[in-house]
Amino acid sequence: MRTAYYKVSYLKDAALYDSKFSRFWMIVLGVAVLAVPLVVSPFQIYLVNQALIAAIAAIGLNLLIGNTGLVSLGHAAFMAIGAYTTALVSVHWSFPFLLAVLTGAGAAALFGTVAALPALRLKGLYLALVTMGFAFVVDFVIRRSDLLGRDNGLLVPIPSIGPLIITTSEQWYFLLVIVLALIAMGVKNLIRRGTGRAFAAIRDRDIAAAIMGVNLTHYKILAFALSSAIAGLAGGFYASLIGFINPAHFNLLLSVEFIAMIIIGGLGSVLGSIVGALFLTFLPELIRGTLEGRFTFLDENFEDFRIALFGFIIVVVLVREPDGFVGRWRDTKNYFRAWPYRQVPD
Repeated sequence: MRTAYYKVSYLKDAALYDSKFSRFWMIVLGVAVLAVPLVVSPFQIYLVNQALIAAIAAIGLNLLIGNTGLVSLGHAAFMAIGAYTTALVSVHWSFPFLLAVLTGAGAAALFGTVAALPALRLKGLYLALVTMGFAFVVDFVIRRSDLLGRDNGLLVPIPSIGPLIITTSEQWYFLLVIVLALIAMGVKNLIRRGTGRAFAAIRDRDIAAAIMGVNLTHYKILAFALSSAIAGLAGGFYASLIGFINPAHFNLLLSVEFIAMIIIGGLGSVLGSIVGALFLTFLPELIRGTLEGRFTFLDENFEDFRIALFGFIIVVVLVREPDGFVGRWRDTKNYFRAWPYRQVPD
């Protein structure tokens, strides 16, 4: 009988599936993912697409905050840089869709590297305020630039991959699922390697990490660049999905929403980023669908209600379950793995 759950080698610790049970559930998840377009309405699959893009961006932010401990309130700005770069190179230089999106990710990574410079000397609240200031600068530039459409925004061409023109929500769904899976596996692999351990050392105690030989300058800039690139990638897909962008799409509230997603899902967890994005995308719409027409004030002020709901959920999660949904799932899973040898409360 198993008395506890231990991993006795680095290979087992780095394995994608740690048991046959995990492999079974991954197969079930794969079948469920393929079945989604068959069982949901067009509007619901559009919401799923929005959630998938949010999950991509949330993974990038979690890499920065959850894994490296660098707080940022400018994530929406990097998403905006990716979105606007994608739109510009698509319209003015006729870049192919995927190349345009990758160009947007590269531009966001470049600006992320610049934004990382204050992180070499600041952390915590001070770094958060600096990144918020960077977001305001990006918003100001967009609103004052004729090239970027000012407040009127920009139209984004219909994307295509080779002969395939991506117009339906189902096509977008499968594309975004593939992209999300690649990003999730890439980041998961990264945080299990030496780079991820360096990020964790900086998060836990940067002075001790420096004493141990971790190059703080290199890894802090790398964390910002990777996080910004992923945000820019999400921004490029978002711009192409909705076909139109303006500064209102990338305000400070969006950055706060991403922070809410990773807190609720679980800091430092790729799965937590995805769970948090799905939860916070669908919960407001579920409440709207349930209560629509019953409360006039809710119909008229739903956006304000959504913001208040996010704040309430953040408070509840931080008080009741600081590790988020994934932390609770991890504790529950380990509890049953060790059964019947359960921990006795103090």
